[in-house]
Formats: sequence, C-alpha cells, structure tokens
Amino acid sequence: LEQVKAVLGADPAADWVGKYYQAASRIAHLYFLNILAQVPAWLVNLHFVGDREQSGPQTVAEWEVSFKSLDTALGLPPGHLLAGRIITAFLPVVV
Repeated sequence: LEQVKAVLGADPAADWVGKYYQAASRIAHLYFLNILAQVPAWLVNLHFVGDREQSGPQTVAEWEVSFKSLDTALGLPPGHLLAGRIITAFLPVVV
C-alpha cells in the first residue's frame, strides 16, 4: 500500500487500512493491474440513489460529499495517476 500511495502522490500519513480500507484495496488492485501487470483495467463505483430501504446517501449530491471525505481520508490528490481509470455511476432505485 505504501508503494501505491507514493506513486499516486497520496499523503504518506493517510490511513489506508482503517475506515476506508475497502476503497484503498480497490485502488491498490487497480494499480496492480494497470501499472505492474500492464493489464488495462477500470474501477467502476456504482451507487444507487433514492433507496429508502438503506440509510446511506439518497441523492447524487449526498454521494459526492461522501466521495470528498473518502479522497481526503486516503490523501489522494485530484487528478492522480489512476483518476482517469476510476468511473463513478449512479442508478436510481425503482420499486
């Protein structure tokens, strides 16, 4: 993880094994595939909006606040090396 943080220009003091370990692990796998293994890969973060059965974000705007917290916690700078390979998509919940 330290190598990935260094290559991406993330804050070395950022905690990648705490609260956001799942996101950090996905980014590390994306790094492994694209940089080390030279296999083109993308990370798609698919989020549902309007799901009243869950307690998570209900709107795109609420999700975006969540992403900002994630990037800050992981110490990721805007436009890092893998930023173009991370796709965010939103789907409305239809019942």
